[in-house]
Amino acid sequence: AENAHADALASLGSALDTQFRRSIPVEHLDRPSIEEIELIDTMQIDEDPSWQDLIIDYLMNGNLPTDKSEARKVQQKAARYYMHGNKLISRSYSGPYLTCTKYPQTLEVLYKIHDGECGNHSGGRSLAQKALNISYFWPTMRRDSAEY
Repeated sequence: AENAHADALASLGSALDTQFRRSIPVEHLDRPSIEEIELIDTMQIDEDPSWQDLIIDYLMNGNLPTDKSEARKVQQKAARYYMHGNKLISRSYSGPYLTCTKYPQTLEVLYKIHDGECGNHSGGRSLAQKALNISYFWPTMRRDSAEY
């Protein structure tokens, strides 16, 4: 009874005379129908140093700064992280492990949470907590969320 209307339309369509078949022409093109885009030489620009760089270098290669106190700090910080492929993951005390991000990805995360399709324009602390809840982390997230 629910689909009676749809059933009636389907049977009406199959009852039509099929002598009026459409033909669809097929062509073989010997060249593209759109213009090719001219490629431009590009150059990769090195990113600014990130808070992650020393930790990643230590975890991936075992490299430490030459200064003993800085080396110790890196080792202590690195104990709270691990590498998953090429991503730095923060071990969380409670809850899920957190994917570490750095600028400009942090702005993208904040945009999606605050202004995105499901965004609710929440305040700074709430925005930072939502980023944590969906498993993102960076050291300045509370300040960045408040400024966003």
